[in-house]
Amino acid sequence: MRFLGIDFGWVSQPSGVCCLDWQAGELHLLTLERCTDLPQVLDWVDLWLPSDYSGGVAVDAPTVIANATGMRPCDRQAHRYFGKYDAGCYPANLRLSFASRTLALGLALETRGGVA
Repeated sequence: MRFLGIDFGWVSQPSGVCCLDWQAGELHLLTLERCTDLPQVLDWVDLWLPSDYSGGVAVDAPTVIANATGMRPCDRQAHRYFGKYDAGCYPANLRLSFASRTLALGLALETRGGVA
């Protein structure tokens, strides 16, 4: 089983990606890389988690945004419980510059059979 992690560059920054593989009861790091744009991230996902592998993808970016302005309820909850530890999240809405990019990632992952 493979586990992919994507720390997505929201606007114009590169993304950090890693792949872990579960073998004989242990996790093994297979790769840790940097991708410069969305097509490169998606090519990387296709390479490390082909359709015949089981696994999952975790993304550090808002890949589902339905609100035009303000904060998503999940952002509000994160701030409520974790803000005092400086571990809240950035508020996301459709008017922010990163929205189209992070939504595109979520939709592309959905077409690959994942849930964004």
